Amino acid sequence: MAFVGPNGIGPWHREEIKVALQRAVRDKSIRVIPVALAGSPAHLDLPAFVDSKQIVDVRIVDDWSLLV
Repeated sequence: MAFVGPNGIGPWHREEIKVALQRAVRDKSIRVIPVALAGSPAHLDLPAFVDSKQIVDVRIVDDWSLLV
C-alpha cells in the first residue's frame, strides 16, 4: 500500500512506490494500493500509474470500527 498523509508524497515515498511497482510487474500477486490518510491533501500528487488506480480514501472516516 502507498499511504499518503498530511505531508503528501515525498522523494523517499516516490522511490518506495517505484520499487513496489517494479515488484508488482514481476509478481502479479503484489498489489500497489494508494491510501489517503486523514489530513492528506485533496490532490495526492501520485505517480501516474498509481494515480490511475482506485484510491482508498479514509480521510473522512468517522467510525473506524466500520473498517474492521
